[in-house]
Amino acid sequence: FCDYHISVDGKVRHCNFTERGYHPRNDVRARIVARAFTVLAARGELPKREVSFVFSHSDIEWHDLALPVLTFQRAKATKRVIRVPMWEQLDGGWSRKVEHMVFINDGARPWDRKIGRQVFWRGTDSAVPAQDCNPELMRACNVNEGTARYFPRLRLGQLSNAMPHRVDGRLSGVKPRAVAIGLDKVYRRLDILDRHPRDWTIEEQLQRRFLLDMDGSSQSTRMYWALLSNSVVLKQDTKNCNWYSDRLQ
Repeated sequence: FCDYHISVDGKVRHCNFTERGYHPRNDVRARIVARAFTVLAARGELPKREVSFVFSHSDIEWHDLALPVLTFQRAKATKRVIRVPMWEQLDGGWSRKVEHMVFINDGARPWDRKIGRQVFWRGTDSAVPAQDCNPELMRACNVNEGTARYFPRLRLGQLSNAMPHRVDGRLSGVKPRAVAIGLDKVYRRLDILDRHPRDWTIEEQLQRRFLLDMDGSSQSTRMYWALLSNSVVLKQDTKNCNWYSDRLQ
């Protein structure tokens, strides 16, 4: 959590994550959020008065707190959590890069020139516990042949094996800490891991007719660029939501 204070003259102050000993990634998030509010203040889109608030820089907030909190994503069950765009989307450099990439690679490509009749997905085993399990949030902390169905990304791989004519969904990577405890071998036994794991580029995925967005530790950034493409996008039913979830139909 980080306290933010916006003064009447539009200056934004926030906690210093580096001095507090937090992970550098969170410090980047704090700076990007502060810059976004500075831009809004300069555009005259913030109240002309002193404003203080608390911002959560975690991927998602699952529970309401004693005071309203701003964050990137929240559980649908919460009532006092206020959503703002994902930190990557607040970074103008990232948004422009992704939008340009989609326009160049998919802007003039009609849907019927894309490949594949199956719903396509590739990604890592994000949100599968590997020495970091919270039993209050997970149905199981041990991953094996009997519990794999509890984790959406692993369940998708099993569904792909059962219905290969409809679903092409497999893991294309494994977290280092998951490899350290042998989960990659479990995925091999389940036949849900690509034979040669690698990162699939956005350009490669844009070639597919049907793209599937699957939650990881929270909702992924895939949905942002997929909706800009000419592909048909499918989204799993999810317990969390981001700033544009209410507008999806």
